[in-house]
Amino acid sequence: LFQFKADGGLIGPLPAPGFCAYQQCSLAAKEALLPLLAAEWSELTDTFIRARWPGGSDIFYIYAPNNNVVAGCIAVDRSNFYPYISNLFVMPDQRKQGHAKTLLKHAIAFTKSMGFPDARLWCKPDLLAWYEKQGWQRDGEQDGGKVHLLRIAC
Repeated sequence: LFQFKADGGLIGPLPAPGFCAYQQCSLAAKEALLPLLAAEWSELTDTFIRARWPGGSDIFYIYAPNNNVVAGCIAVDRSNFYPYISNLFVMPDQRKQGHAKTLLKHAIAFTKSMGFPDARLWCKPDLLAWYEKQGWQRDGEQDGGKVHLLRIAC
């Protein structure tokens, strides 16, 4: 992965494997991730991600446990009163290795660093048990139970 200036100029390799804001990731990292994201969420194009998560307190992270493999991504969104975590995705060949938990912990820590006492997310019913095992609590539902609002203390 490489880090880029806002104007597109190359700064150099990231100092260490780990998390990188989408806008700072290399084209290769984006090209590895975007087609798979689009299969899950058709609206997640490069243009949409850059506009929706400009950086700062609204950010879209790419996670690479080493500099050669993109494992997944997650977003933190403060466009509402509470910060919401969204778009948790782990590459199919990187699943069952704890990356989703690592991504969630990173997003929660980022939320806490902004001074918020808790974070929220929406999930589908088939993911409730997994999120509850991670410490999330039900806080509501929508569309007759088709999506659930979850909350966790930071």
